Amino acid sequence: MSAVIEIEARIARVQALVRGFLTRKFVRKLSTLLRRDRGAINTLTAMVFVCVEYQQAQRTLVAKEILEADERYVQSLDLVRQLYIIPLKQRKLVSEKELRVVFSNLETIFHFTTKVVEMIEPRVHSWGVHSCLADVFLELVRRALSRQRLACWRATHRERSTRQQAAFMKVYTLYLQNCEHAQDRVVSLKQTNREFAKFLEEAEARPESKGLPLQAYLIQPVQHVPRFVWHCAIHSCECES
Repeated sequence: MSAVIEIEARIARVQALVRGFLTRKFVRKLSTLLRRDRGAINTLTAMVFVCVEYQQAQRTLVAKEILEADERYVQSLDLVRQLYIIPLKQRKLVSEKELRVVFSNLETIFHFTTKVVEMIEPRVHSWGVHSCLADVFLELVRRALSRQRLACWRATHRERSTRQQAAFMKVYTLYLQNCEHAQDRVVSLKQTNREFAKFLEEAEARPESKGLPLQAYLIQPVQHVPRFVWHCAIHSCECES
């Protein structure tokens, strides 16, 4: 939890500095304009209204794009589960250990992202001037950290809980660290396990795979990390403004 609080504090400090700089810059320009032409007030007022409406339209568009992108991301993760993970477990073409290497904690990421979509969907559909999304992302992280600490405490002793209290924050880190090994293991299994190679060939030929190999789907969580961080940062700034 302390890690989340520290990150939030750093983001807030940066946002405050940026907002302060932009506000001072705007005030200087406004003062200069009013000194030159008193009649510019009406023009300026109209410009402010246009800017506010434009900003709100842009925020609405960005919110919808975030929801649509996350929905597509969940669909891709679920496709990996339905097309690869579940059948491989049922048919036992590879060992459990090999499955963990290839897919790591992808199912955990799937469940987390599904929860994100469920929470932001109603907010986006009822989007308003004061709506924001960052609190949803940060609240999910807080809840997950609390559950993780409680689970570790119940399962083991205090020292184990101390080591793993930020385990949820490392979900994507774990996946990122394993990603290269996963890609290599897929290539290795295709060369040494004929049944696995045949299974991949059949799965990749199915229409729902959209002509993409398994490796292309395994890299998607890596590509999603910077997008998730950006969501938190940009919408946190708007929630505070």
